[in-house]
Amino acid sequence: MSIVFGTIYGLYDPRDGALRYIGQTTRPINERIKYHLSKINLRARSHSARWLAKLDSMNLRPSVEVLGQAMSRKELDDLEISLISNARKVDENLTNLADGGKSSSGYKLGADFRREVSLRMKGRKVSS
Repeated sequence: MSIVFGTIYGLYDPRDGALRYIGQTTRPINERIKYHLSKINLRARSHSARWLAKLDSMNLRPSVEVLGQAMSRKELDDLEISLISNARKVDENLTNLADGGKSSSGYKLGADFRREVSLRMKGRKVSS
């Protein structure tokens, strides 16, 4: 008997059934979804958070589907990367910023965000 390390899940738009987000969790899936729908996350500036906030403003919730399970961190990361890659190949309109796994591979910070961070950091002393 193998113990499941983590789960890959998809969030689907309730208006048209389209897959919009692929994620992973090592916690119970209902806890992960609860975080996605938390007020603090809905105020985030990521593409997925803005999509979820729009649904929330219409009193809608995404549907959730388990896409796979893995027995190790590497297997979980590899599976998420593969599923995101495959979804993008068939032109799914994903809100994922990164290519999957526990890295930010594929994610590029926008010019506005970089400028905002730069302004916030100006004048700060760097500890040595």
